[in-house]
Amino acid sequence: MKELYPVVWGLHTQPSKATGQSPFFLVYGSEAVLPVEMIFEAPRVQHYDEGEIEQQWRLDVDTAEEAWLTTLLHNVVYLQGIHRYHDKHVHARSFQVGDLVLRRIQNPMGLLKLSSP
Repeated sequence: MKELYPVVWGLHTQPSKATGQSPFFLVYGSEAVLPVEMIFEAPRVQHYDEGEIEQQWRLDVDTAEEAWLTTLLHNVVYLQGIHRYHDKHVHARSFQVGDLVLRRIQNPMGLLKLSSP
């Protein structure tokens, strides 16, 4: 189970393509400090100053709403791109009575998906 923790941290702290922000940032309003940053003493861990934290926290709170609105706009643009891609690659089809089509068999007992009825 220990191998799972870095993966979970990685998933929650990497920016999403859809939103442009990490899920951790969207929930807590600031970026996470990863255990690996603590172990290898990353620059932001080395230059940590307890006195500036309160001021930085207030700034983060003030800019959080702006970041969430930016994320919302980024998500809208992303979804519009997906919609355009879908519309470009979907072809309209019309069927007439008597056309052969594949259909899903509802009772899978002993039959494969593409078996004839």
